[in-house]
Amino acid sequence: MRIAVLATDTGPGKWLMLALRLAIGGVFIAASADKIIHVDRFADVVWDYQLLPDGPVNAFSACLPWVELVLGLLLIAGVWVPSGALLAAGMTVMFMVAVGINLARGTEHFHCGCFGTGQEGAGDSWGLMWRDALLLAATAWLFVGSYRRRSAHG
Repeated sequence: MRIAVLATDTGPGKWLMLALRLAIGGVFIAASADKIIHVDRFADVVWDYQLLPDGPVNAFSACLPWVELVLGLLLIAGVWVPSGALLAAGMTVMFMVAVGINLARGTEHFHCGCFGTGQEGAGDSWGLMWRDALLLAATAWLFVGSYRRRSAHG
């Protein structure tokens, strides 16, 4: 297990990597909280996407928030950062594909379930895509930066 040790790094890049780890980790922790508490409502949100057969919806809804929580905690702690950044990017792409499919179906406003399971405030699908494009760029930057730092430090 590799833990990011900031004291040995120098230059402004260490602060950017720390900021990215904290921000991305915080996003994933915040995204997990309500889904863990209200897994039944999150299952309804997942079902509304109409992308999974009925059977896997409950298992997916029960597992995904815990993956988000653990991922966020690992990023904040600086553990397995390149792998965590890659997983965060993959999860972001997965969500963007789900939103994109709904856009292609003509659904421009729906509740994404990103940070809460309540049905209030259906979001703009294009806004979700832009927000997640920024998150994807941040995770890519974190992956490349942490991978380079890891390679440079052995």
